[in-house]
Amino acid sequence: MFQIKTLKLSQIKPDPDQPRRQFNEEQIKGMAKNIKHAGMINFIEVDEDYMIITGEQRWKAAKIAGLTEVPCKILKLDPRKRFFRQLSENICHSGMNDYDIAKSLEKLLDSDLFQPLKKRGRPNKKHIAELSEMLGKSTGWITTKLSILEEKKEIIQAIKKGEITADKLASVKYAPREFREEIKDKILLGEIVNRDSIREIGRALRRAPNKTNEILGKDYSDMSATDVIAYMRRIAPSEADLALQEVERSEDGKSLWDIISKLENELDRWPANKISDQIRPMVGMAFGSLILKLNKYIEASHQLTLENGDK
Repeated sequence: MFQIKTLKLSQIKPDPDQPRRQFNEEQIKGMAKNIKHAGMINFIEVDEDYMIITGEQRWKAAKIAGLTEVPCKILKLDPRKRFFRQLSENICHSGMNDYDIAKSLEKLLDSDLFQPLKKRGRPNKKHIAELSEMLGKSTGWITTKLSILEEKKEIIQAIKKGEITADKLASVKYAPREFREEIKDKILLGEIVNRDSIREIGRALRRAPNKTNEILGKDYSDMSATDVIAYMRRIAPSEADLALQEVERSEDGKSLWDIISKLENELDRWPANKISDQIRPMVGMAFGSLILKLNKYIEASHQLTLENGDK
């Protein structure tokens, strides 16, 4: 049950234990402008002591907008449900940085909401699956956020400032383990700026460990993901890249039959639904480039056939 009541802003106080620790001042100012024109659209949720459950950013914006009172929904919740409600709202509205989310997930998993079974210091997989269901997020999303807590302090500080995201860090796993810290250092320095570049660099290090100095010694800050991918394929080509190069170098076409047969077998072996979400876009890009060349090849072949038929 709940009660709707208009409260003075001075009666309302923030919750010192809420999961969100940092607020974006620009967002608050933007919300304040909206409140001036449209008023308070959503209630601020408070407990019986008028301490905020959800809506602290709205409360801050209302003060900037010059309001003296706001509509509130008064709820009675136990501490466990209160914290879960706060976390859920912030996740749904993308209001928290990844570190705050990670700490909140850790707190939930350690609460009596779950039996605190741990293995090697990690949350139990069953509990992560249950939390995944409750939050409407994948288990991968949760484990990616939690992995932040194991990072060194420089990485954590960058995450708190919003300079690095958990997803970007997760892309480092594509690299061999011995190079991951060096890649993270390059991310901290701003030398690698997007996820696709991180993934491609990691894959290139696996394909060509003899090119390590060339790959890790370069500053990629001014390169788009497409440029990085093209560069990696040039200095550390994959088997598919080498096959395509072989087609391009072929003078008499004798090797084409073997390549076409191998490609057909690989397509049967790896249908699109069996390729991971991370790799599928890269495969699509490679095939897109190949299709353009194949179309030109087919047109030229068809024209030659017509010309030979007229002789």
